[in-house]
Formats: sequence, structure tokens, C-alpha cells
Amino acid sequence: MPTDREKLTFRIATPEDASALLAIYAPCVEKTAITFEYEVPSAEEFADRIASTLHTYPYIVSEMGGKPVAYAYAGVFHAREAYSHTVETSIYVAEDVRTLGVGTLLYTALENVLLAQNIFNLYACIAVPACENDPYLTNGSVLFHEKRGYKLVGRFAGCGYKFNRWYDMVWMEKFQGGHDKRLANFAAAPAADDVPPFIPFPQLDPRKVRKLLQSGLKGECEDARRVTNSAGAVVFRSTDEGLKVLMITMKKTRHSFPKGHIDQGESMEQAAKREILEETGIEVSILPDFCYEVPSVRKTDNRSVFFFLAEYASGELAAQEDEIDAAAWVPAHEAAARASFGNDAAMYEAALEAYLSRK
Repeated sequence: MPTDREKLTFRIATPEDASALLAIYAPCVEKTAITFEYEVPSAEEFADRIASTLHTYPYIVSEMGGKPVAYAYAGVFHAREAYSHTVETSIYVAEDVRTLGVGTLLYTALENVLLAQNIFNLYACIAVPACENDPYLTNGSVLFHEKRGYKLVGRFAGCGYKFNRWYDMVWMEKFQGGHDKRLANFAAAPAADDVPPFIPFPQLDPRKVRKLLQSGLKGECEDARRVTNSAGAVVFRSTDEGLKVLMITMKKTRHSFPKGHIDQGESMEQAAKREILEETGIEVSILPDFCYEVPSVRKTDNRSVFFFLAEYASGELAAQEDEIDAAAWVPAHEAAARASFGNDAAMYEAALEAYLSRK
């Protein structure tokens, strides 16, 4: 079994993973009180569980050296509509990799995808030992969830019976975003984006899901990133056909300007140049004395994008498919009208005026 965490990968499970994941789950059933299930399910039943989960929620497999070593998924917390932003989370990690931090990264990936679904409350139902030195259970799961930011919110005494002894069960809770807005009337339809709608997992863009899994693999939490500013630039290029500006297309219909998150240790200018290169294959020179702040259009998002002026330096357009749909040089006089968001259009007009004033 490889133990090098650099060989770790995340992907979405399929029903065909049932036998491999059962190899992780079966010892928990047979030898522990981690799960209150008595009998190991068949591969067919386990495959049905995976498929049923994927109708609504993510089910993520962690592989090391190509072999599944852990999995995590979400399930319905309660069937009533008002609970649509709430889930129960579960994770199982093979015993021989539990000291490598696989579970922490896997949970981060799960939480990232759940946040993209506009799921804000996470709950974990955890069995706790009946006594000190219980041969079938430790407090490891409680401690793991505490480190992930979960808080103890309830305890049910003696509600589970396994291995001829009674076990308590606790509920732990974690919030991630989404609670800064409330509906004035719970019975009314949401106004604007006050409460973003729940998005079933199959409706998420697969490219976005892959990106969120990669973020989790790197330990990047999307909840934290929602308050992390971004940087970009309006990139101009003089051509024989006139002045052009670099624009990108996202989700097939959203036209904007290249930008991205500021990584730790980067200046905003460095982040803008890196993101433009990664997204479009273009290297640029940042021009001084222009910086325009564009607040996020999402009411649950407290970050801003800071745009600079830039000029084309080198490179050929090559849109990064996991990030954007397309990149193009657009006539400068058309860019404001093409921008999908009013804030971007206003920013661009200010950038164009500032650029032309330099000539």
C-alpha cells in the first residue's frame, strides 16, 4: 500500500466502486461501533446506496496510488423543504492511512462541493464510547470533527446497542457561509439572491466539481475563499485592426475579464498576472496608477475583485478548460456592451478611459 500522500487523488464515486469501498466499510461493521449497522451490506446494496446518494449529493472517493483508501458523502438531514440547505456528512478512512491526513483533505473537498450546492449546515451523527478503553470504539471521530470546526450540539444516551453494550450518540454541527441573509417572510419566494437556492449535485458543472476536488486536495477551503479577494486586469493590445481587449467567457454566457483568487504570499499584481496566464495563456505587463475595486455580486460573498490596467506582452490564446469556456480579443469599443455584469462594464469604461489618457 503506497503511503506517499503526493499520490493521493479525489474523484466522484460510481456504483462500480461498491466492492472497493466495501473493503473499507466492512471492518467498521464487523469490528467496531463506528457504524450501528450489524451486517455488512452486499455489493449490490452498496452500489444502490452510492447511486441513490448521487441523485442529490456528492459521494467522493480518495485514491492513493490508484487504490481507494477513503470515501465521504452527504445525505439528507430531514425531508422537509426548509432543511434543503442542511445535510448529514459521513466519512470512512482505511485504517492504514488514518495518520496521513487523508480524512481532513477529503472532508475539505466534500465541504467545498456542498457549499457550491448552497448547503450551509453540516451535521455529523457520531457514536461515542460506552466507557474508557472501549474495545470497539474511541473518541477519534469526535476529535476529528472538532478539528474540522464541528461543535457538539446534542447527546442521546444509550440509543445504540451493539456488541452486547449500549452506546451514546452525539450530533455535531458546522456552519459554512450562507447565514448572513434572512428572508423577511419564510413563506414568500426568495427575493433576489437573499437565500440562494439548493442545487442538486447532478446540476453542478462537472468542471467546477473537479476544481473543487482539487482545491480540497490542496487543503483549500471554499468557505474561507469566499472572503478572500481576487485580482485581475483589463488587458489591451494594439493590432492592425485597432485596439483590442482580452475577455473571457464562463458558464457559456457570462462574459467578463480574467481574474482569480490571490494566493497566500502574492501581491494583487502578481495574482492578476498569474491568473491571466493560467486562464488564457497570455503574459502581460501591469501598468501603474490604476486599481478599480468591484464588489462581488453575490450577497453571500464578502470579497471584491481588484482590477488593474495591463498591456499584452506575449503568448497565444489558450483557454484553460477547467477554468473558463473561451478567451478572445474583443474590439475595445464593444467590450462594455459585452460584459454580463453592470459592475464589470462600469469598471471597464473607467479602465478604457484611463488607458486612452496615457496615449
